[in-house]
Amino acid sequence: MIDFTLTMYRYLCGQLLSQGFTCFAMSQYFDDAQGQRLFLRHDVDRQPQTALEMAKIEKGIGIQSTYFFRVKSDGEITEVIIKQIAALGMEIGYHYECLDQAGGDMKRAMEIFERNLERLRKIYPVVSIAMHGNPLSRYDNKTLWDGSDFRKYGITVDAYLSLDFEKTYYFSDTGRNWNSREGKVYDKIEGREFSGIDGTKDLPEFIKKLNCDDICILTHPNRWSNNPVLWSYNFGYDLLGSTVKRLIKRKR
Repeated sequence: MIDFTLTMYRYLCGQLLSQGFTCFAMSQYFDDAQGQRLFLRHDVDRQPQTALEMAKIEKGIGIQSTYFFRVKSDGEITEVIIKQIAALGMEIGYHYECLDQAGGDMKRAMEIFERNLERLRKIYPVVSIAMHGNPLSRYDNKTLWDGSDFRKYGITVDAYLSLDFEKTYYFSDTGRNWNSREGKVYDKIEGREFSGIDGTKDLPEFIKKLNCDDICILTHPNRWSNNPVLWSYNFGYDLLGSTVKRLIKRKR
């Protein structure tokens, strides 16, 4: 099968369910559920319609996940898609990029966070957040919380800062691969390195060999498509992005 198609995504979910994993929303991370737990999260950077297609797949096979949506600098929110995904039983979170939007000004960044969270909560009762990692930016958005506590805003989980990565294995499709560091700038977990995953088809078997209870998987819906034209566009976009990341890494 061709990788990074919605067909492949359905295959991935089916394989993990057959291994005994149960899917949970990110906000349920601290619940006392027993057994093998799978936390599926999706960062909706672009092409929100594809996120809706993913949510329909998940609804069809009886699993729940969390979709993190950005709020653009002009306040634009993809409200219609958010409501449709929420209606399918999926959780909605805030994909924040406040330090980027504030040019590194911490005070202004916090003001942007508060304003955007309020905007999103008019659509959905958001309690989960995840930073947006822009490889072209020198700002790591999750450092917004250096010296501050997101819980005072009624947030229960930050998808990076709240997880115990000693117990939870984290896999991300950033860089169009599942290895821990390849093609990744901000979206990586220090001290948890692995390689040898050739593609999505190999990910379930890799996870099976880990024999662990908690897994978190991040996808970017704009990377996945069954449409040949859109798939080719996404492939070219990712190829260009990977080249730029390598150049940035050399300069840093």
